[in-house]
Formats: sequence, C-alpha cells, structure tokens
Amino acid sequence: MRSRAVITLNPVEKDEVLQAIIRHRRLVEPSRKFCFEVVERKLGQANGDLIELDGMELICMAQAIRSYSKEDKYKHERLSQLADRIEEIRVLFHLMHAKRIKKAARAATLTAIQK
Repeated sequence: MRSRAVITLNPVEKDEVLQAIIRHRRLVEPSRKFCFEVVERKLGQANGDLIELDGMELICMAQAIRSYSKEDKYKHERLSQLADRIEEIRVLFHLMHAKRIKKAARAATLTAIQK
C-alpha cells in the first residue's frame, strides 16, 4: 500500500499551480520533466479540491510555484505562502510515514553485553 499526502487547493490556486508547472517544466532538464508532467496530469484530473500526491510530487510542485512567484512580483507573497504550505505538508507527510529504522547491535556493543 502506497501512502499519499492529500492537499486542498481552491480553483484559483489550482490554476496558478498548473501555470507554474507548465512554465517551470520548460526550464528543467529532460530527466526531471516526468515528475512535473505527473503533477500536471493529477491536477488536471482532480475532480474536487482534494489532490493526492506523493513526496516527490510535492517537491516538484513547490519548486514550480517558487520559480513562478519570482516572475510575478504582484503574486509573489501569495505564491510563496502557498509553496510554504505545500512544503509544510510534505515535511509532515514524511515525518508521519517515514519507515522507522531500528539500529542493529554492533560488534562492540555485543562484546560489551557479553562480558
């Protein structure tokens, strides 16, 4: 089972994010375009305000919004806040769904325990 973060975007934010992704996709190298295409497709297919994205897609979205906000000084503050909100959702998502790694006992610890 793959978990995904759920974000809410109103129609205006959704349109701005789509514009940001389309503009930013032209600037990135071909190996990174796929992620932006996936996000664009998911935003286009979303029926309501809720959109399910994984961590990498959230990173791509935040990068595109930040890049777009630098181009338009009138929308800069609002778009920067939106990118911050998406980044916060991504960090919380990773903290909640990160695999808990148990540390294995090392040889030095085993010998210390065995004595």
